[in-house]
Amino acid sequence: MSDQVDDLIARFRSALITGQESNAKIDCLMELIRFDDPRIVGFLVDVAGSADEYDLARIQALKVLELREVETGARDEVVRMISGVLEHDGDDEIRSYAARALAGFIDVRGALDIAAGLVLDHNEDDDVRHNAFFAIERSKPNPQAISAMKRCGEEAKFSSSASRVLRRWGQTT
Repeated sequence: MSDQVDDLIARFRSALITGQESNAKIDCLMELIRFDDPRIVGFLVDVAGSADEYDLARIQALKVLELREVETGARDEVVRMISGVLEHDGDDEIRSYAARALAGFIDVRGALDIAAGLVLDHNEDDDVRHNAFFAIERSKPNPQAISAMKRCGEEAKFSSSASRVLRRWGQTT
């Protein structure tokens, strides 16, 4: 039996991209995210993680995932998808939004390490690095986050920002 969420997901999947635009996909996505339904997180993970999907839909899905309340059981799945996007996607804009989305999941095992690795990678895109730093900054000042921020502080580009965050966290630099 189909319901409104199923119908919107089906409409999203069947919407065409004309040129580089797909207003229908964005409209469906914006309607879907209004529902409080556990299927939506899985759908957003599929959209954000698919390199074949419409870029703006992927970005919107990443934005929503960063801010949406996600059940404990699904949080690891979201971080795995984000990690996959960061590791394999060739579009730096998508990767930048993925790095930022880590902020909503920075408490998940491995997320801080992913973010710190991005910040410290000199070959990484600057926006990706800055959004990964933002994700670390949004964490609670626990020992792992403090260690990650101190490592970021050793990087010249992030030293003053890391010092500021560490001071705010009550740490001496």
